[in-house]
Amino acid sequence: MPRLPVPTGAHAVGTSVFRWVDTAREEPATASVADRRNLIVQAWYPSLVWATGRPMRYMDGLGRLPSRVAAIPRAILNHYGRVDPHAIEDAAVSFGVAPWPVIVFSPGYGASRAFYASLPSDLASRGFIVLSIDHPYEGAITQLVDGQLVTPIERFLPNDPDRIQYMIQQTTVRVADVRAVLDNIGNTATFGVLANRMDHHRIAAVGHSFGGAASVAVAAMIDRVHAAANIDGTMYGSLPDSALAQPFLLIESDRTETQHGQLFLKGTARLLARLGGPGYRDQIERANHYSFTDASLLLSPPARWMASLFLGGARGTGATVRLTNDLLVAFLAGSREKAETQLNGVASRHAGLRRMPGSAAGH
Repeated sequence: MPRLPVPTGAHAVGTSVFRWVDTAREEPATASVADRRNLIVQAWYPSLVWATGRPMRYMDGLGRLPSRVAAIPRAILNHYGRVDPHAIEDAAVSFGVAPWPVIVFSPGYGASRAFYASLPSDLASRGFIVLSIDHPYEGAITQLVDGQLVTPIERFLPNDPDRIQYMIQQTTVRVADVRAVLDNIGNTATFGVLANRMDHHRIAAVGHSFGGAASVAVAAMIDRVHAAANIDGTMYGSLPDSALAQPFLLIESDRTETQHGQLFLKGTARLLARLGGPGYRDQIERANHYSFTDASLLLSPPARWMASLFLGGARGTGATVRLTNDLLVAFLAGSREKAETQLNGVASRHAGLRRMPGSAAGH
């Protein structure tokens, strides 16, 4: 069975899954105008060390999955009920601080929230509430409110061979999903007792790959987001021309391993040149685009070793996630001066972390 990295923070970790229907929004992926948009959020949070309960199941739908999910055969996935994500379902939330800062996390294109368990569980152990979102009909597998399991539906646009316009359209869908989650922060009808533990004044939008691009769009459009971090995400359309007022962090994988395209490189340069607030940019050497996910851990040896060559980078998933979260925690430390001091401290502790020029307004 895959073994996920053990969280490194001082807190035990609890997790709860919340599902509801946004009755005001049509479901854009399906043909029926009666279908409403489902919202699925997994909250990871600091819990009491003595909290009891059952370990969290790694992913939804185990035992009734389609034949393949993200190219992994069902016969393999059905064993993932034995994977330990190091979190207790519905554990009592810790009252260590009042309240906890919030990170809204959006996964990469086509990825389910489950494939990122290592990253939010570790952040929760360090004192954050992480709201990890599943985007229905885009993620590899999503369980709707009624229990139905749905897989991707891609409605590519005519005369769009590079699918740029499609990705712009999907960015809009993602922003609407995140906005709906933000609208419910503090709502006990949605998040129960956890709602009272969320700090409305410390909300960050963070995402990987397409989720990172979506986090930039969220920050550009929604003032309630106080900081944004893009982990290796390519931005589409006019998004790189946004003038973010909030602090912004870009975390890149090793360009020699990932071979970033011109759309990523030019878009990143445009965004950083227009930042209105502090900007920071860090490149993690020996990490590739998939090193921020659990992907390289999801197969058994020797397949895991072979997969790690392509999916986990030479640094590996565990080390990459720890360094990524070191950067995120430092970035979200508080004031600009404190963030810069702590980010420099992270660089001094980790070999192979390249601090790069941010923006004229920032760093």
